[in-house]
Amino acid sequence: MGTVALACRSLGEACEWALVADSETEILTRAAEHYKCAHHVPELTTEWRARLTTAMRRT
Repeated sequence: MGTVALACRSLGEACEWALVADSETEILTRAAEHYKCAHHVPELTTEWRARLTTAMRRT
């Protein structure tokens, strides 16, 4: 099946956070935690989820 990768930098953020996970669901869950703590985004809106999904790369 492969893995999925996401980097904050790929969304235009000046941030070194990156993650490789087994599923898009795991990426979205962990990205929500990261954005809440590091970027003060209280929750991921539908728009943010779409941006994250677009920025994900299959590895």
